[in-house]
Amino acid sequence: MVWRLAWMALVWFVALPGAALAQPKGLYNGLLGKELINVVCDLTTYEKASDCVGELVPILQVRAAHFAAAQATYLVKVNYEPGVPGSVAGSAGTAFMVDATRGYFITAKHVLVGRKVWSSLLPPDHTVKFSDLESAIEDHLARTAQVTLQTSEDALPVSARLIGLDRNTDLALLAVGDVNALPMSKWPPLFKPIALAAPEHTCADMTVIALGFQSGEQGRMERRGADTFTEATCSLQPNTYWIGELKYRIPLHKTRLVFNAGNSGGPVLDERRHLVGVVSGARPDAANTNNYFVPVAAVRAFLDRFR
Repeated sequence: MVWRLAWMALVWFVALPGAALAQPKGLYNGLLGKELINVVCDLTTYEKASDCVGELVPILQVRAAHFAAAQATYLVKVNYEPGVPGSVAGSAGTAFMVDATRGYFITAKHVLVGRKVWSSLLPPDHTVKFSDLESAIEDHLARTAQVTLQTSEDALPVSARLIGLDRNTDLALLAVGDVNALPMSKWPPLFKPIALAAPEHTCADMTVIALGFQSGEQGRMERRGADTFTEATCSLQPNTYWIGELKYRIPLHKTRLVFNAGNSGGPVLDERRHLVGVVSGARPDAANTNNYFVPVAAVRAFLDRFR
């Protein structure tokens, strides 16, 4: 007798009369990367069926939490020349929802700034209006750049506007004017922001995964594959570093989790699927490549400025 239950995953119950409850060996291994969860249950008695449900419900809760977090993650694209037909001058990365009511999304500042050499590209009469290059870049992005969010490379893009950039961290805040234009808004149980780790979350070693998009074949942006939990250390890196022409002054977590092009701005989650950071980038050295993310404390402080 086969029972089917669909809730974020397709689960098969196989009733084996008189058999002991089979332990789901390997059930947690690669859980996030599987669409099918196999559970063998003995449903001949209430107690045995209850034991099976006790095994299954936490697994479904984990899958549901991960699925909801993934659906809060969007592909962000920046077009620096929206008025030029056929222009491909732009940047791409990942953004994720932090406030469904206001339509707020977090991404990495350097995703918006891109790889442009702004000091030579901005008109001279534009830069003299501002005290520094960063102010000139922020003004230009807010007035000129076209920013869109989409659930996939082939999905309909939704316009977003720049709300704010942080001078000291690699963070930017975007807003969508009409949240109903976002596909997942039609599914209230899933259209919710990624929860931030508790304020008392301190610098500590942890295991993490990352969500978002990355460059795939033929330059298309694809969803990042399911990660296994990977170590992130509390050895925060030096306070000053450069991305392109701009300086940042925030300590970063270092992790063995591998970040790829396009992951920037994506959420880094702990085992509870709470946000512990935002992907900032990777820096190769003589021995290997170090991967970094902005701590959640910086994210919380940044958001507090706009609430």
